Amino acid sequence: YKSGKLIFFNEKGRNFKLKKYLFELKSKFKPVSSIYTQFMTANGTKELKILFKNERLFKYPKPTGLLKFLVEQTCLKDDLILDFFAGSGTTAHAVMDLNREDGGNRKFIMVQLAEKISAKKNQTAYNFVKNELKAKKPTIFEICKERIKRAAKKIKEDHPQYQADLGFKIYETIAKNYTNITDNIEEEFNEEQQQIDLFSSNDKLSEKDLQALLTTYKIYDGMALNADLEKILFNDYQAYYGDKKLYFIHQGFKTVDLIDFIAKLDDDKNFNPQQFIIFSHNFSSKHQREIKEALNNYANKKNIKIDIILRY
Repeated sequence: YKSGKLIFFNEKGRNFKLKKYLFELKSKFKPVSSIYTQFMTANGTKELKILFKNERLFKYPKPTGLLKFLVEQTCLKDDLILDFFAGSGTTAHAVMDLNREDGGNRKFIMVQLAEKISAKKNQTAYNFVKNELKAKKPTIFEICKERIKRAAKKIKEDHPQYQADLGFKIYETIAKNYTNITDNIEEEFNEEQQQIDLFSSNDKLSEKDLQALLTTYKIYDGMALNADLEKILFNDYQAYYGDKKLYFIHQGFKTVDLIDFIAKLDDDKNFNPQQFIIFSHNFSSKHQREIKEALNNYANKKNIKIDIILRY
């Protein structure tokens, strides 16, 4: 080839491959095939033992250097990194440390099943999670969670000048224990339900339960996990608003709160809900019917059609 490069033809002489040299690669790193010699001898076990005070909790954990290399090779500085088999949490540790090194703003999502730790196969890990972490059922998830916490703490201790947010949130999938999520309010107003007060319990939702419920609803409604909901007071009743969806969760709803809602709907140009979502267990059938009739019969000034959705 006139440029001095080599061309390799196939047997028929039609198709060809142009040989590229290492110095021509745009990446400052060697090809991915070379990472084995660079990282496979690294001691991921040693890194984990440093965080967990010489406890050997996880067999063959990946070294953070390997994960940092892969992330830096394949991702931008503000990308979202997903590890669907988080294990001991090495990927999260690597992302946090890489951000510290190069000023990146990468985020991570770690997914780990609550896989049970066998007391026979790994007694050290089982005893550590049960006795020190106080988990009733020792699982790999507990090690992953604790590793991320300790890695973040160590980064802050070793680099006090680094002020980025190293916090994280935990989301858990749980079995569906409610009867039905429906978008058709008519199904809920049958004769049998009119005779039953669904919120006979006086128990209030804890803050943890409230956030879990709102997060579940946001996911169901296609909103991001980290999407913020605005707190809105109607008279003295607090609701939650975002993405044109209005969530009525708490007990204590009164007719005067509904009147204040209608006034805001008419007068506030920035308030344009299209869905009125009710946590039915905290609303009597009387108030459910009252909301339905008010929204269906009142012609608001903006001519907004609002769907009423009951959920359990």
